[in-house]
Amino acid sequence: MTHRPLFQGIIVACICAVGALYGYAEVGREAPNFQMKDYNGQEVTLESHRGKIVVLEWTNPKCPYVKKHYSKDTNDGVGDMQAMQKRFTQPSVGVVWILVDSSSPDRSGYLSAEEWKAQLQQWGAHPTTVIIDDACELADLYGAQRTPEVMVIGKDGTMLYRGAVDSLRGTDPAEIEQFNNLPWLKNALENAIKDRRVVPPETIPYGCPVK
Repeated sequence: MTHRPLFQGIIVACICAVGALYGYAEVGREAPNFQMKDYNGQEVTLESHRGKIVVLEWTNPKCPYVKKHYSKDTNDGVGDMQAMQKRFTQPSVGVVWILVDSSSPDRSGYLSAEEWKAQLQQWGAHPTTVIIDDACELADLYGAQRTPEVMVIGKDGTMLYRGAVDSLRGTDPAEIEQFNNLPWLKNALENAIKDRRVVPPETIPYGCPVK
């Protein structure tokens, strides 16, 4: 336990080195702009949300690691991710929350626009919108590799956080409320909203591979 901070620091440093090598969207630098259509056929660009905090959440409803965070067995019957979405996207907070499905049509996890609308209703989810990235353009642009994988972009367009939702890397929803589980995404958002430094700025995502 006493060596955890040093170990986490080494992990973060290694990830940042990999990011610099392969040129993906790096923490501390401006996030690349994109122009995509959402599941309602509306154009979505990162630049249009300048001045707001943006969450990009790569997801796959068939992935057990995603199901962990959308299970309604936690937080008094409200799933972990749904609760965060509802809290942070409310008008008084104003976070823009974009779900990204980077599954090609021939792979497990792909949903059509209508299927996504049904899925959100089933989950009771509260994202701002959903992008069906079936050609993996957005995943390639940002270097997303896992579901779930999350990225937090600041009001000035700077990448503030990228990585895992939390620190316990299993599929059991009961993990979410364990005292030793570090809620990295929630902490990143709370610090970003208060204009405080996000620590850690980067973690290793866990889950199913982006398909």
